[in-house]
Order: sequence, then structure tokens, then C-alpha cells
Amino acid sequence: MSEQVQENQNEQQPQVQFAMPNHAQRRNMLRRQKVLKIKNEMNAMSSAAVEFREAQRENGRKIHESNLDRLEKSQAEFVESKLTDVKAGWTKQGYNEEEIDMLAEAWMLTTFKNKETWKSDKKKARQLMKQADESKNQRRN
Repeated sequence: MSEQVQENQNEQQPQVQFAMPNHAQRRNMLRRQKVLKIKNEMNAMSSAAVEFREAQRENGRKIHESNLDRLEKSQAEFVESKLTDVKAGWTKQGYNEEEIDMLAEAWMLTTFKNKETWKSDKKKARQLMKQADESKNQRRN
């Protein structure tokens, strides 16, 4: 009986992902473990010191990549949730699926700005919104 309760508790607990420690935090951990003191006593060009630096550099690169991936994933989820909310609003306003697709493309063009193409993106977005409005008005008349 207690095993079932324990399994239910494990299922209910959300899994939280913590960010990997940044450079300063990793350095403080090494300092508390006295690793930096030992490293500083070594010759800077010794094989052990060189291996330590390379290992730390590689570890930092992996942590940075995982943090970027995590950030990109969370931003994509956020944008998807916002887009679904906006699409629900357009549906309430009376747009059909084709018009919603045009409005969604326009929304994407205006939400994500590219310095080289922002003027043309803005023009295209306005054109798509105008087409969607015209299509909606034609259906009503």
C-alpha cells in the first residue's frame, strides 16, 4: 500500500530543470574544493595544468551549449503558446483557417525582427493583414 502512495507522489512532483552553474559559480566551487590552490602551485606549462585548463574549457563549452539549447527551447515554447492564444483571438473575431494562416505569418514577421529585412518584412506583414481583412469582409458581404 505504501509503495502505491510513494509512486503516486513521484508522479505528481514536477521535474524541474536547473540552469547549469555559470563561470563564476564553477570557479567558486573549485576554490572551495582547494583545486585552484593546487593548480596555482603547479607550473603553468606543466602537462597537468594544460590538461586541467583544456578540461575546464571543454566543460564550460558543453555547459554553455546546454544552456543555449535550454533557453532556445523555452523561448520556442513561449512563442508557440502566445501564437495559440493569438489564433484563438482571431477565431473569436471571425477569421477562417486560411485567414488565420495569413495573420499568423504576418505575426511571425513582426514578432521576430531581422535587421536586414525588417522593412520588407513589415510591408509584407501589412499586406498579409490587409488581405486577411479583405477576405473576411468579402465573406460577410
